[in-house]
Amino acid sequence: ITTRKSWRELWLHYLLIVSMIVAVALFFILGRYRLPLVPLLIPFAAAGIAASISRLGARPGFFIRRPASVVTLIMAIVICNAPVHDERELDASSYMNVGISAGKAGDLPTCLRWLQASLDIGGDNAVGYYNLAGAQAMAGQTASAIESLQHAKQLDPGLVQVDLQLGQLHEQLGHATEAIQAYQDALRNDPSDPIAMASLARLRLPPPPPPIR
Repeated sequence: ITTRKSWRELWLHYLLIVSMIVAVALFFILGRYRLPLVPLLIPFAAAGIAASISRLGARPGFFIRRPASVVTLIMAIVICNAPVHDERELDASSYMNVGISAGKAGDLPTCLRWLQASLDIGGDNAVGYYNLAGAQAMAGQTASAIESLQHAKQLDPGLVQVDLQLGQLHEQLGHATEAIQAYQDALRNDPSDPIAMASLARLRLPPPPPPIR
């Protein structure tokens, strides 16, 4: 607003901002792709601050005579500092990403610590418990992994991957009945899942006869 009279000199800046907004709206989903807008907007923010200071210094009592300006200033301060996202939720997401990266690097203790920290600050989260279960399974903590998967299933019964991993862990422990139930649950959510179908076909086969001596 404060630079509107200089639009002839600043038209390229306006065009860059508009083109970036259009590009983000058309091609990107994640919020972090809006970050390139920041350096384009900073000069206008600076111009607004400089203009406000200049007017305040050149005209004593300016804001008193212009109550609308005071209201606008207060609204700007409130809006700029209003919480847009839950900070704990963002932190939990970051911790989960750190844990997943550590797991991919083979550092299971670090992976488990950060995934648990994500759940501690972010609260119950089905995906978080699913990721934690994967790390626990890789660390040999099968019972804890099954418990985490059961918690994830309570939070979101529609996650097919949870049922598949539950079936695989029960199968590793020799719990055929529980494994069959888990694979059946997976097929209820996705009747065409090939892993669940193959696993059920394998588990329902009769055991092989003992070797003849």
